[in-house]
Amino acid sequence: QLFANMPVDRKCPEDADQAEMEVGEQERKDFEAMFAWAAKEGALGLEQLEVKYFLKKETGDLVRGLAARQAIAGPVLLPSTLLLSADTEDELAWKLSLEHRKVVLGTASFWAPWFKTLPSYDELPCIDIKFASEQLLRHFEDLPVVASVRKWRESVAKRWEAGVRVCRAASGCTHVGANEDKEKDKDEKSPTPDDLL
Repeated sequence: QLFANMPVDRKCPEDADQAEMEVGEQERKDFEAMFAWAAKEGALGLEQLEVKYFLKKETGDLVRGLAARQAIAGPVLLPSTLLLSADTEDELAWKLSLEHRKVVLGTASFWAPWFKTLPSYDELPCIDIKFASEQLLRHFEDLPVVASVRKWRESVAKRWEAGVRVCRAASGCTHVGANEDKEKDKDEKSPTPDDLL
Protein backbone atom coordinates (compact mmCIF):
# COMPACT_ATOMS: atom_id res chain seq x y z
CA GLN A 1 0.00 0.00 0.00
CA LEU A 2 2.88 2.33 0.77
CA PHE A 3 3.94 2.35 -2.87
CA ALA A 4 0.59 1.59 -4.47
CA ASN A 5 0.63 4.81 -6.45
CA MET A 6 3.91 4.00 -8.16
CA PRO A 7 3.23 3.34 -11.84
CA VAL A 8 4.25 -0.17 -12.88
CA ASP A 9 5.16 0.75 -16.42
CA ARG A 10 7.07 3.92 -15.61
CA LYS A 11 9.43 4.71 -18.47
CA CYS A 12 12.73 6.19 -17.35
CA PRO A 13 14.50 8.65 -19.64
CA GLU A 14 16.49 7.04 -22.42
CA ASP A 15 20.26 7.33 -22.15
CA ALA A 16 21.44 10.53 -23.73
CA ASP A 17 23.95 10.61 -26.55
CA GLN A 18 25.63 13.61 -24.99
CA ALA A 19 27.61 13.67 -21.76
CA GLU A 20 25.32 16.37 -20.41
CA MET A 21 21.90 17.79 -21.25
CA GLU A 22 20.10 20.98 -20.44
CA VAL A 23 17.12 20.74 -18.11
CA GLY A 24 13.63 21.35 -19.52
CA GLU A 25 12.02 24.78 -19.54
CA GLN A 26 9.83 24.18 -16.46
CA GLU A 27 12.71 22.64 -14.53
CA ARG A 28 14.89 25.62 -15.43
CA LYS A 29 12.24 28.01 -14.12
CA ASP A 30 11.82 25.98 -10.92
CA PHE A 31 15.57 25.99 -10.25
CA GLU A 32 15.86 29.70 -11.03
CA ALA A 33 13.04 30.35 -8.55
CA MET A 34 14.78 28.20 -5.94
CA PHE A 35 18.11 29.95 -6.44
CA ALA A 36 16.38 33.36 -6.22
CA TRP A 37 14.60 32.30 -3.02
CA ALA A 38 17.85 31.03 -1.51
CA ALA A 39 19.70 34.23 -2.47
CA LYS A 40 16.92 36.34 -0.94
CA GLU A 41 17.34 34.36 2.29
CA GLY A 42 21.09 35.00 2.37
CA ALA A 43 22.71 32.30 0.21
CA LEU A 44 25.88 33.39 -1.56
CA GLY A 45 27.61 32.29 -4.75
CA LEU A 46 24.67 30.55 -6.42
CA GLU A 47 25.11 32.60 -9.59
CA GLN A 48 28.17 30.41 -10.24
CA LEU A 49 26.02 27.26 -10.47
CA GLU A 50 23.46 25.72 -12.79
CA VAL A 51 21.56 22.44 -12.96
CA LYS A 52 22.18 19.93 -15.76
CA TYR A 53 21.68 16.29 -16.59
CA PHE A 54 24.82 14.15 -16.79
CA LEU A 55 25.39 10.72 -18.27
CA LYS A 56 27.24 8.54 -15.75
CA LYS A 57 29.86 6.62 -17.73
CA GLU A 58 29.99 3.78 -15.20
CA THR A 59 26.30 2.90 -15.34
CA GLY A 60 24.90 4.74 -18.36
CA ASP A 61 22.33 6.43 -16.09
CA LEU A 62 21.15 9.97 -16.68
CA VAL A 63 21.41 11.96 -13.44
CA ARG A 64 20.59 15.54 -12.51
CA GLY A 65 23.13 17.59 -10.61
CA LEU A 66 24.83 20.92 -10.04
CA ALA A 67 27.44 22.17 -12.46
CA ALA A 68 29.74 25.17 -12.44
CA ARG A 69 28.43 27.88 -14.74
CA GLN A 70 31.91 29.43 -14.75
CA ALA A 71 35.22 29.06 -12.95
CA ILE A 72 34.29 29.15 -9.26
CA ALA A 73 35.63 32.46 -7.98
CA GLY A 74 34.20 32.45 -4.48
CA PRO A 75 32.48 30.30 -1.87
CA VAL A 76 28.95 28.93 -2.18
CA LEU A 77 27.30 29.41 1.21
CA LEU A 78 23.84 28.52 2.51
CA PRO A 79 22.58 30.08 5.75
CA SER A 80 21.25 27.74 8.43
CA THR A 81 17.78 29.28 8.01
CA LEU A 82 17.48 27.39 4.71
CA LEU A 83 18.08 24.01 6.35
CA LEU A 84 15.06 21.89 7.27
CA SER A 85 16.46 20.08 10.29
CA ALA A 86 15.28 17.76 13.04
CA ASP A 87 16.67 15.82 15.98
CA THR A 88 15.84 12.40 14.52
CA GLU A 89 15.37 10.84 11.09
CA ASP A 90 11.70 10.11 11.87
CA GLU A 91 11.06 13.71 12.94
CA LEU A 92 12.67 14.93 9.73
CA ALA A 93 10.48 12.58 7.70
CA TRP A 94 7.36 14.01 9.36
CA LYS A 95 8.48 17.59 8.80
CA LEU A 96 9.17 16.85 5.15
CA SER A 97 5.78 15.16 4.74
CA LEU A 98 3.87 18.02 6.35
CA GLU A 99 5.73 20.70 4.39
CA HIS A 100 5.23 18.77 1.15
CA ARG A 101 1.52 18.55 1.90
CA LYS A 102 1.38 22.35 2.23
CA VAL A 103 3.04 22.70 -1.17
CA VAL A 104 0.62 20.25 -2.81
CA LEU A 105 -2.41 22.00 -1.26
CA GLY A 106 -1.11 25.41 -2.30
CA THR A 107 -0.80 26.73 1.25
CA ALA A 108 2.23 28.67 2.41
CA SER A 109 5.44 26.73 2.96
CA PHE A 110 8.77 28.44 3.44
CA TRP A 111 10.47 25.59 1.56
CA ALA A 112 8.06 25.52 -1.43
CA PRO A 113 10.70 26.71 -3.97
CA TRP A 114 12.99 23.84 -2.92
CA PHE A 115 10.22 21.22 -2.92
CA LYS A 116 9.32 22.13 -6.49
CA THR A 117 12.79 21.06 -7.64
CA LEU A 118 12.68 17.58 -6.05
CA PRO A 119 12.02 14.42 -8.07
CA SER A 120 8.35 13.52 -8.44
CA TYR A 121 6.81 10.22 -7.36
CA ASP A 122 6.89 9.23 -11.04
CA GLU A 123 10.63 9.90 -11.23
CA LEU A 124 11.63 8.10 -8.02
CA PRO A 125 11.53 4.56 -9.50
CA CYS A 126 14.08 5.73 -12.09
CA ILE A 127 16.39 7.06 -9.39
CA ASP A 128 16.25 4.62 -6.48
CA ILE A 129 15.51 0.90 -6.46
CA LYS A 130 13.65 1.28 -3.15
CA PHE A 131 10.82 2.83 -5.18
CA ALA A 132 10.74 0.15 -7.88
CA SER A 133 7.35 -1.26 -8.81
CA GLU A 134 6.14 -4.53 -7.28
CA GLN A 135 6.12 -6.03 -10.76
CA LEU A 136 9.82 -5.28 -11.18
CA LEU A 137 10.68 -6.58 -7.71
CA ARG A 138 8.81 -9.83 -8.34
CA HIS A 139 10.74 -10.27 -11.59
CA PHE A 140 14.03 -10.12 -9.66
CA GLU A 141 12.74 -11.77 -6.48
CA ASP A 142 15.81 -14.00 -6.01
CA LEU A 143 18.30 -11.13 -5.86
CA PRO A 144 19.46 -10.10 -2.34
CA VAL A 145 18.74 -6.43 -3.10
CA VAL A 146 15.01 -7.20 -3.38
CA ALA A 147 14.97 -8.57 0.17
CA SER A 148 16.74 -5.40 1.31
CA VAL A 149 14.15 -3.23 -0.43
CA ARG A 150 11.27 -5.15 1.15
CA LYS A 151 12.90 -4.88 4.60
CA TRP A 152 13.32 -1.12 4.13
CA ARG A 153 9.68 -0.74 3.08
CA GLU A 154 8.49 -2.69 6.13
CA SER A 155 10.64 -0.49 8.37
CA VAL A 156 9.23 2.69 6.79
CA ALA A 157 5.66 1.40 7.21
CA LYS A 158 6.21 0.53 10.90
CA ARG A 159 7.83 3.86 11.66
CA TRP A 160 5.03 5.66 9.82
CA GLU A 161 2.39 3.80 11.86
CA ALA A 162 4.21 4.73 15.07
CA GLY A 163 4.38 8.37 13.98
CA VAL A 164 0.66 8.43 13.15
CA ARG A 165 -0.15 7.11 16.64
CA VAL A 166 2.03 9.71 18.34
CA CYS A 167 0.64 12.51 16.19
CA ARG A 168 -2.97 11.52 16.83
CA ALA A 169 -2.35 11.19 20.57
CA ALA A 170 -1.01 14.74 20.58
CA SER A 171 -4.00 15.89 18.46
CA GLY A 172 -1.55 17.50 16.11
CA CYS A 173 -2.44 15.59 12.96
CA THR A 174 -6.16 15.95 12.52
CA HIS A 175 -5.69 15.86 8.73
CA VAL A 176 -3.86 12.50 8.76
CA GLY A 177 -6.23 9.86 7.50
CA ALA A 178 -8.97 11.39 5.41
CA ASN A 179 -11.42 8.57 6.19
CA GLU A 180 -11.15 8.98 9.95
CA ASP A 181 -14.45 10.80 10.34
CA LYS A 182 -16.30 8.47 8.00
CA GLU A 183 -15.38 5.30 9.81
CA LYS A 184 -14.58 4.85 13.49
CA ASP A 185 -13.88 1.14 13.21
CA LYS A 186 -11.04 0.11 15.53
CA ASP A 187 -9.56 -2.05 12.81
CA GLU A 188 -9.48 0.79 10.33
CA LYS A 189 -6.22 0.82 8.44
CA SER A 190 -3.93 3.63 9.46
CA PRO A 191 -3.02 6.21 6.83
CA THR A 192 0.06 5.93 4.70
CA PRO A 193 2.44 8.73 3.66
CA ASP A 194 0.27 9.15 0.55
CA ASP A 195 -2.46 10.59 2.79
CA LEU A 196 -0.26 13.63 3.24
CA LEU A 197 0.09 14.17 -0.49
